Amino acid sequence: MNYNFPYKNKILQYEYQRKKAKANLFYVYGSMLCILWGRTLILPTLKFYLDRIEKERRKTENYMVPDGLQGLVPAMFYIFFAIGGAFSGPFSNHFGRRPAILLCLLGMSVGFIGQGLAWNYWSLLVFRGFAGLFACIPGICQTYVNDVVESAELAEYSSRIGLVWGITWGTGPLLAILAKQCVLWYSPKAELWSFRSGFLWAAFLTFSMFVISSFNLEESKNVFELENVDVKTNYRNEIQKKSDITLNHI
Repeated sequence: MNYNFPYKNKILQYEYQRKKAKANLFYVYGSMLCILWGRTLILPTLKFYLDRIEKERRKTENYMVPDGLQGLVPAMFYIFFAIGGAFSGPFSNHFGRRPAILLCLLGMSVGFIGQGLAWNYWSLLVFRGFAGLFACIPGICQTYVNDVVESAELAEYSSRIGLVWGITWGTGPLLAILAKQCVLWYSPKAELWSFRSGFLWAAFLTFSMFVISSFNLEESKNVFELENVDVKTNYRNEIQKKSDITLNHI
């Protein structure tokens, strides 16, 4: 695109930064995808996993974890999810979106490993709460999107967050069942480890994305270093003029 008006060099810089910012969204969406996939990988088997842990610990096949204690496990996750969500905004404003996303990935990785290696009900409950603290990544991802796209593009890029939710919640439970069956096909007696496999796969996904994002994800506040309002205004005005000229020649 050719510009023949003031601020030409700054406008070209601004365009370059916009393209660079959108490239970073791949890692933002990917981070959210891995965490949500990790969460949905364990949903179908969590209750049965908890029963199996206690059965093997007590060495009896007749024991079932009471319903009240079963209900406390997901409740603990979402209680700490709310706490983490309350602090994630101030944290990302003070330290940046990138550290907040990386912290969520690392914290969830540790939480998934802890849940996958839990030795009794209470250890699983503690690690569920710990994981919940770092599960609030969707809000941080939305804020990153808000930082790096123009207001006219916000609906388009925000809708992709809903796409990520749909993909993970639609495929995660199916992948969890597949992972469990693969372990049982290999070793029919390893029922406990067939349940653990979902958590360990979740940890692998989130930690892999943590490593990838550590090297590639940039801070959203640094993407648009050009904060001159006049430049942005002239950029938008020039784009509008070119659109009007095109329409007038149709």
